[in-house]
Amino acid sequence: MNGNKKVELQNNGIKLQMTQKVKILGLLQVFVALGAIPAGLSVIVDPSGSGLGAPLELLQYSLFQSFLIPGLFLFIVNGVLNVIGAWSSFTKKPYAAKLGFWLGLFLIAWIVIQVYFIRSIHYLHLMYLGIGIVEIIVAYSIKSNFSTIGKVKRTDKIPTESLIVHKFDDYHYCDSFSVINQTDDTIDKITTTIFQTPRWADTLMKIRNTLFSPTGLDKGGYKKDTHVSDYYPVGSRAVYFTVINRNDNEIVTAENDKHLDFRISVLKSQQGKDANIHITTLVKYHNFLGRFYFTLIKPFHRTIVISLLKIRSTVIYVHKQFTFLLPTIISHDIFLPSRLIINVLF
Repeated sequence: MNGNKKVELQNNGIKLQMTQKVKILGLLQVFVALGAIPAGLSVIVDPSGSGLGAPLELLQYSLFQSFLIPGLFLFIVNGVLNVIGAWSSFTKKPYAAKLGFWLGLFLIAWIVIQVYFIRSIHYLHLMYLGIGIVEIIVAYSIKSNFSTIGKVKRTDKIPTESLIVHKFDDYHYCDSFSVINQTDDTIDKITTTIFQTPRWADTLMKIRNTLFSPTGLDKGGYKKDTHVSDYYPVGSRAVYFTVINRNDNEIVTAENDKHLDFRISVLKSQQGKDANIHITTLVKYHNFLGRFYFTLIKPFHRTIVISLLKIRSTVIYVHKQFTFLLPTIISHDIFLPSRLIINVLF
């Protein structure tokens, strides 16, 4: 059995486990919601709690004079949010595990606070406490099982099937990053998505151009005259960079300057229904200035590449009805400062 077949079988097994666990998570959320919504509505309508047979004396050690505020929390958090959580679980939304984790945590907090205030324990407290713990465990296991999908890996080894080293084997620097996506997009569409950079990356490149333009350093294709197409033939511009080689699974772009030359490859290696997307960069220095310049911008280069692969993952997972939010969502990277620090050190 070859390596790709093993990976495909392993991924299929993980997906089957994930499907079963997501169903369990969704059923738990439905169960919690079915209890919380009518109970919450009852005390919202009648804050005295008489509709539930709950005397106001139960609140004597709490901060509340009636059941209204606890009822609102019960209805909204344990009720409505669990309905949303169940929907996200059954429809396999990418945020289902994270939402399930927090809903389980809220349920546990609700039970603990309730027991503390009423100074007694009922068997229902233990049951819902157990449900909250199970929710957290199941949600965490779903997230762990799928940690490889959408997670960017750095290898710094050129993929064996890549065309990037063709007539460029005397390079001085190499890095390669990859991410597993569930996609059947063409290499051209993948390249377009990856090369359309977020606003913060555009800002970094403008600063770079301002600082290094006196040295005669070319802008490396990062100009306003971008070109987006469904197909990028050799010699055309793929968004910013010139295509010098390609096949159905890879597009190699290049820019040459008097201080350094670089090659960027976007490669798609199919693994069943999943695709491993690689971005590989090679740099050749012509002089000290080229080496000095790239040493300075290397951490930013790595940060941008990682973020572009993460953006690619976000684009394929977000449901179509939310695509109008994408420019806002994916153009901000709250982990940018920490990622820059890591890339400076390593």
